[in-house]
Amino acid sequence: MLDCRWWLVVGMVLLMGCGGSGSSDPTSAPNATDNNEQILLKYQQSELTSHLGLIYSQQENYQGGQYSSALNIEAERGRDTLNLTLDLYLPPNSEPRPLIIFIHGGNFYSGSKETLQATAQQYAQLGFATATINYRLTSQALQDLAFEYQRLAIDHATEDLINAIRFLKYHSGRYAIDTNRVMLMGKSAGGVMALIAALEADTWPENPEFFGVSASVAAVISTGAALEEWQRQNLTSDSADAPVLMFFNKSQDPLTGLSWQQHALPTQRFILSSGNICELIGNDETVHTIDFTYGSNYFIDIYQFLLRD
Repeated sequence: MLDCRWWLVVGMVLLMGCGGSGSSDPTSAPNATDNNEQILLKYQQSELTSHLGLIYSQQENYQGGQYSSALNIEAERGRDTLNLTLDLYLPPNSEPRPLIIFIHGGNFYSGSKETLQATAQQYAQLGFATATINYRLTSQALQDLAFEYQRLAIDHATEDLINAIRFLKYHSGRYAIDTNRVMLMGKSAGGVMALIAALEADTWPENPEFFGVSASVAAVISTGAALEEWQRQNLTSDSADAPVLMFFNKSQDPLTGLSWQQHALPTQRFILSSGNICELIGNDETVHTIDFTYGSNYFIDIYQFLLRD
């Protein structure tokens, strides 16, 4: 039997497109922020310091069917070990600053850190330290063989996110990172990983390299992700978890089939029931994930959430 946590399927069903239908007109779904307030970029892109391709972890390539990025499939598939890398963008201010880690989507078999590069640079121009990460992707062919391989794909990807958090906290002095203000922003599969990290960050085995470094985060923003009932039954939510801001399709997700009524609202209630914070914003019915970029429709909502104490 594969050594993985079966509850970590927190998104494989989500990403495989099964889920019920929901109300087409949810009354509790807020609209996009109607706010003309302008948040100005503090720095030019040329003022940023970039640290590209930092190796934050080395992991076994399970059955040779994994790779760290869709850009590296041919080069890495079949290797015994994978180097997992991140790109870090730092504004010129030298005092410790909040960190945002961006997590790409792609059904746990596609995508790369480069897809969120421009977004990360924009938030660095706002004054945040930002990072985009690669994580272990498992080939679709391997995932299709059995449900255990789908669970393993999520398990490995989430473990990599946890190690990226610990790596950046461990090196916080070098990169002037405020370890009390580490935040996650994930899309689709990345949103699944962010939700898991919000609830279960420090239940993962410690990495000897970063012994004693907590993987807990201060806030999580996810889009295109929600939890099903059986998944909620196998996760633990408490008031010490990270506050969550969720963006979910206000009727039924066009890609996953999960619905507002049967998945998004129950996920919110599950988190709220522990005394924690979970804000839920409904996005357009034709959209699977929202745009995180500076100046986008939901940017004010995101920015205000990130700045909360």
